[in-house]
Amino acid sequence: MTLRVHPDDIVKRSESPLLAEHHTWERVRIGQIAHLQNGGAFSSKLFNTSETGMPVIRIRNVGTTKSTTYYSGEYQDKYLVFPDDLLVGMDGDFRVSRWQGSPALLNQRVCRLDMRNPQMYDGRFLYHVLQGYLDAVHAVTSAVTVKHLSSRTISQLPVPLPPLAEQGRIVERIEELFARLDAVEASLASLLEKLETLRSAILADAFHTNRPLPPGWEKTTIGKVCLKPQYGWTSKSARVKGLPYIRTTDLSGGSVDWESVPSCLTLPDDESKYLLNHGDILVCRAGSVGISYLVTDPPRAVFASYLIRLRTKGGIVDPQYLNLFMQSSAYWNAISETKVGIATPNVNATRLASIPFPLAPRDRQRCIARRVGSRLGKLDILTASMEDCLQTSKILRQSVLAEAFAGRLVPQDPDDEPASVLLDRIRASRQARPQRRKVRA
Repeated sequence: MTLRVHPDDIVKRSESPLLAEHHTWERVRIGQIAHLQNGGAFSSKLFNTSETGMPVIRIRNVGTTKSTTYYSGEYQDKYLVFPDDLLVGMDGDFRVSRWQGSPALLNQRVCRLDMRNPQMYDGRFLYHVLQGYLDAVHAVTSAVTVKHLSSRTISQLPVPLPPLAEQGRIVERIEELFARLDAVEASLASLLEKLETLRSAILADAFHTNRPLPPGWEKTTIGKVCLKPQYGWTSKSARVKGLPYIRTTDLSGGSVDWESVPSCLTLPDDESKYLLNHGDILVCRAGSVGISYLVTDPPRAVFASYLIRLRTKGGIVDPQYLNLFMQSSAYWNAISETKVGIATPNVNATRLASIPFPLAPRDRQRCIARRVGSRLGKLDILTASMEDCLQTSKILRQSVLAEAFAGRLVPQDPDDEPASVLLDRIRASRQARPQRRKVRA
């Protein structure tokens, strides 16, 4: 939670292109160009979700468009936040955002930046600049639990100062390019949503969700087609055997990177009870509750206590068929109904075993598994391609900002007032506080 490096040193040592500046520019501290307003310590006793009073912008709301927490007590006008106000979340991930919701109240641990003189520094330019500096501060801030940021640190950050006219040209170009990327990302998100809808439809068709089962099929439960579910093992001894020890975190994406799985700790006398076999299905009972993984070609490995192993009864059900069912909406709806716990939702072996399961004839199971597996594999390839494109778009955004702050995104104009002159005017200007905010109609 402590910053032990001065902001000047952070910028000096950083190799991030987002902290660069053109050689004709200057640097100015945020406190010289903006007034920092810390949020109020509103009593949580007066918080409500019934929309009584004014919405409150808390840490979780920075970067969103609304708050579902309301405050029914009295407040000072200085804590009112309006659309386009520049906010910084000061706990956890230090995030800058422009508020896009309705008028609301500024809660503690959220900071607002009001430009002292827009004729000297463009607030839109500061918005694009600031996140890179917050990320740099976050990287060197120590913490035992949650990292904290102070408004004093923000005020000391030395951000780039181009000529005012150049600031405007840079912002216009950034927003033009970002608008194009926004359109691309919206299209990709729409395609991903359609692919997910198609995936659900393929699985629903394969397992006859919401329609009668064909002749020869049987409506049963997961527990009746599997041996007794087995909880994993918690080892407390030193690592000695070097066996992979798979945990819920290794399974969170529905697949396993065996190279990243840690070595197993000392095994108990009945170690075979916890060893994995080909065809076993592992299910997360906490964390990513319900996520399953089919073990196809395992190394000699064991599994941890927050996993449940399902081992199918021979001759009754094909493991791949069962694992495909555990990706369907019917399965996930059942998981949602069987989860227990509020703070840490989980599912136990008994509830997992009780989930209804459509059992096709044995010869049909393998056919379904092959056909559906092939279709889903193609969707996986398309999905991965779309996600790669989204990642590329994020990289392009960073490249645009890097070019902007290096002074290469727009040309310099020799007729612009030099940054050095602008800096002298900022230093000489009266450091007046902004007027008290009035409630806007």
